[in-house]
Amino acid sequence: IPMGNDIEVEWVSWKNDDRLLVGLLKDGESENPLGRAVAVDRDGKNLVALFSNVSRFKGNRDLSGVENRLPNDPTSVLMGAREAPRISADGVAGNTLGVHNLYRVDVYSGRAEIVQRGQRATFNWLTDPQGVARVRWDYQWDYGRIAIFVRNASTDKWEMLTTYGVYDLPPIEFRGFTNDPNIAIVASNEKSDKFGIFEYNLDTRTLGKAIFQHPDVDVGHQIADDIGGPIYDTTSGKFVGIFFINEVWEHHYFDAQLKGIQDTLNAAFTQSALVRPTSLSRDRSRVIVTTSGPRDPATYYAFDATKNTARRLGRRNAGLPEAELGASLVIKY
Repeated sequence: IPMGNDIEVEWVSWKNDDRLLVGLLKDGESENPLGRAVAVDRDGKNLVALFSNVSRFKGNRDLSGVENRLPNDPTSVLMGAREAPRISADGVAGNTLGVHNLYRVDVYSGRAEIVQRGQRATFNWLTDPQGVARVRWDYQWDYGRIAIFVRNASTDKWEMLTTYGVYDLPPIEFRGFTNDPNIAIVASNEKSDKFGIFEYNLDTRTLGKAIFQHPDVDVGHQIADDIGGPIYDTTSGKFVGIFFINEVWEHHYFDAQLKGIQDTLNAAFTQSALVRPTSLSRDRSRVIVTTSGPRDPATYYAFDATKNTARRLGRRNAGLPEAELGASLVIKY
């Protein structure tokens, strides 16, 4: 797929066996790059931009994020997007300025349709495994705070759960869902001096049992970047494990087969600080593996689980000489 020098590939993901999703960033006059998501056949044909039918999004600089890839729907994904101002005949912006909605987008036509309307202050969504919006985040500009709203499945109403300062850690952080659409996955330190991953019942608004805690490190909360959260099977969408940082990235799987694959990879790549599967075939017999460390910017392998063999595919930043990359030392305090 030919692209200009000012376009960067941000991410790539399979939608189905024949269709790829690609997130693109384009440098422009603004300090913020222009983000777009496109869909394309595996042979590079039939490229379409997502949201291609919605003219009022032409000024939106961030249309590359996918909220839910809907593993059980081969033709659609869910994406959040903020509308541009609606301008009246006299040139005045209407009341829908900046409304952030949730859309179902067709990956073959690029057409988008609203599935959940937000508010002017809405800026983020979380959907359950069936793709239903259950949590949303709104700014409270006048108070310098953020409000978390949850959707009660029994009443279908949005109810405010809590608020927190824009520069504070939230008292509860929604990170995903279990396989039960009413049980969310949250990070909380309510029951311990460290953040852990817990179940949370959206209807009763109660913190449930611990899913995973670590005695030495926080798991699941966010500061500037993700430092842990749920792992989902890319083909079924089911909740299968947790990732977190303890000196390096670590993975804790509840799925026995995936745990076995991770243990095998860790034993095979003992010189790497980080070993993680980034893509698996539907039957999990073939795995794309990324390794990295102080002297390895990132190397990619194709791992055959049936033969227990790995074939090197390539290296990121191949121009960096390994000998010139320094060693690192972990300091705990």
